[in-house]
Amino acid sequence: MVKRIRLTLQESKIMSNISATNNSGEQLLTAALAKTAQEQEAKMALALLEAATSTAPTAPSSAPTANLGNHINIKA
Repeated sequence: MVKRIRLTLQESKIMSNISATNNSGEQLLTAALAKTAQEQEAKMALALLEAATSTAPTAPSSAPTANLGNHINIKA
């Protein structure tokens, strides 16, 4: 009976080590997938920015045509 208890304790230690190893593997897989997703998101964001800058119309640089709002009196 005593030997079986010791064996059970050893088995539980082995199982916890296996569990920890599997957990580390899962964490590495999760980190790798997150990194890949982040890289894809960055590529898509850069493509979007490039597309937006290539098709953006240039604003005409001219002086304002009305006087409304050009001068603000800040004295009370």
